[in-house]
Amino acid sequence: MPYTQLQSLSAEEFKRLCGVSRPTFGDMVEVLRPQLERQRKRVCNTTNICTVLLLQTVIS
Repeated sequence: MPYTQLQSLSAEEFKRLCGVSRPTFGDMVEVLRPQLERQRKRVCNTTNICTVLLLQTVIS
């Protein structure tokens, strides 16, 4: 499911699909973002949404 669709889910549906609450998901994105930004500088120039999609893929 694309991240844009996840944003419209209720808190219960989000937790059921992702396995974590929305605030925890946001905290996880913030922890991953610095490392991913360092990697992107070496590989490619991508947008912020890629961090969220990567985390969503890892959780799933």
